[in-house]
Amino acid sequence: MSALFEPFTLKGVTLRNRIAVPPMCQYMAVDGLINEWHRVHLAGLARGGAGLVITEATAVSPKGRITPGCAGIWNDTLAQAFAPVVASIKAAGAVPGIQIAHAGRKASANRPWEGDDHLAAGDPRGWPTIAPSAIAFGVIEYDGRDEETLAEAIELARGFKAEGLDLLSVSVGFSTPTANIPWAPAFLAPIAQRVRREAGLPVASAWGIDTPELAEGVVRDGQLDLVMVGRAHLADPHWPYYAARTLGIDRPAWVLPAPYAHWLERYRD
Repeated sequence: MSALFEPFTLKGVTLRNRIAVPPMCQYMAVDGLINEWHRVHLAGLARGGAGLVITEATAVSPKGRITPGCAGIWNDTLAQAFAPVVASIKAAGAVPGIQIAHAGRKASANRPWEGDDHLAAGDPRGWPTIAPSAIAFGVIEYDGRDEETLAEAIELARGFKAEGLDLLSVSVGFSTPTANIPWAPAFLAPIAQRVRREAGLPVASAWGIDTPELAEGVVRDGQLDLVMVGRAHLADPHWPYYAARTLGIDRPAWVLPAPYAHWLERYRD
């Protein structure tokens, strides 16, 4: 059986496979309130067959948004707007997740397709940004080459585990403009494997994992427990079906809901 399509259980939650849709900002909320766009978008990704679907970065305060179009959860009205989205994801057979966020110095910006820069001073849509403390705490910059810094990061992960962390997503922070990121297919997978082994934590990662063969390999080889597939899902919301066919899974259409799977299987190529 494909490693990518094996179930994954964490505490009392079981994912139907190792494919996760990572948080991907849509910038379509109004004053933090998500809407029909988000429900249709996320439900469609869940119907595609992923085991986990994580909603976009969701701000804990108005000033914590990246742009005026970012989602928020700083009051009950905003929180309740997620209820139909969560129900749609569950109805499609996936597990819903959320990324709680604060944009810090990246806040008060234009949407990417409207400039992707900070809103001009005096723009009524903008707000004063709140950056982190000048005193460093728990932030370790690792460029893929510094063994000492990676060891520090793994030690930090051990501390998180001791405080109750269940799974760690190994990612890229873009927190310094001069960071030298060693871009390559699945370039974070070997680093994640070390975190997994030395910190004793299940791990996930994204960045450059777009093909079924690559996703299968990083799970099979013990580098990742979950594979975050982002841009490929935007291009094809049924990416898990494509992966199942590519990897030779028995009856691949059945990673999709029955109203799709039945006809795809009956009239397959």
